[in-house]
Amino acid sequence: TRTREHVPMSSIKTYQNVNRADPLKSFGISRTEEIYDKHGGKADTPHRHDFYTVILCIEAKGQHIIDFKEYDLGDRQVYFIGPGQVHQIIEENRPQGFAMVFSADFLGENNIPLRFIDDLNLFRDYGESPPLLVDKIQLDKLKTYCQEIFAYYHGADKFKEKAIAALVELFLINCNNLCSLPFDNTQS
Repeated sequence: TRTREHVPMSSIKTYQNVNRADPLKSFGISRTEEIYDKHGGKADTPHRHDFYTVILCIEAKGQHIIDFKEYDLGDRQVYFIGPGQVHQIIEENRPQGFAMVFSADFLGENNIPLRFIDDLNLFRDYGESPPLLVDKIQLDKLKTYCQEIFAYYHGADKFKEKAIAALVELFLINCNNLCSLPFDNTQS
């Protein structure tokens, strides 16, 4: 079992770049199970990013602490973490899902106005950041977007960046639209 680590506010690390190995990259996507394996199942320490993070939890169990508020990490959830928010994920077992990260530069490079992100109201500056709960049909649609984004990201297709940007935009639009729909937990 992974345990929460208390870290003083002054020592919270801020990650500046979407990709530490290549600071010029403005987008990244990973499978959450690969992140878990890479860290040997060990919980990350509370940290913040200077970029946007979207986590699609297909299957997960544990806690996700955002701005020092604890949320139950579970199946069929989507988390949106904005630049500067402090977060920590404590998983009780190997998750299944995707984590996408992108910078404001990614938006600009793909002609997606920063205003679009603000209008979505999915990313919060601080405070309440509960997960978006989705039913099985909605999850399958979001998962398909992530699988396509993942394939483009790791592929060599011409215009792959444009395709990724279009799919990210569709993913976010769908999530925004789901915020105004009632959640149907009966679909499993």
